[in-house]
Amino acid sequence: MLLPRIVPIALGAAISPVVLIVNVLLLGGRTRPIARASWYAIGCAIIIQPAWRFVFAGLGAMGVNMTTLVLYLSLDAEIVRSEVSAIDDAIALAIADVIILLPVWLPLVLTVFAPTVAHRVFGPLNDFLTRHKWAIEIIVPGGFAVYLLTLGTLLLV
Repeated sequence: MLLPRIVPIALGAAISPVVLIVNVLLLGGRTRPIARASWYAIGCAIIIQPAWRFVFAGLGAMGVNMTTLVLYLSLDAEIVRSEVSAIDDAIALAIADVIILLPVWLPLVLTVFAPTVAHRVFGPLNDFLTRHKWAIEIIVPGGFAVYLLTLGTLLLV
């Protein structure tokens, strides 16, 4: 079955400090946070699909987001190797895309539909991320590396 093989990879690709930090910074900003985050989200979505147009902020963040891109290639390889129909391939890819883009869309949806709650969450989170940026950039990829090693070891067994 294909989905049990790709969902863990998609969840790993969704754990992206780069994408989430940029999104929180945009949504915690004072200048048109919803509009800016919407364009950013579109750019992030486009970079993981073949597309002829893109939005630069999302392209930039996802373009340097090697963990997500490498895992996305791995996920894509799983789909290509699977022996399911083309429609099942498309459904699996769509599910993976939705999972991977959760850190982009969920904060935006919260900001659109519950702006007061979003402001209370993203304002302090923005401050925290700004103060602890370097520690986060070291700890999150380290945890991610442990996750990948564990996943790889389990797949070898």
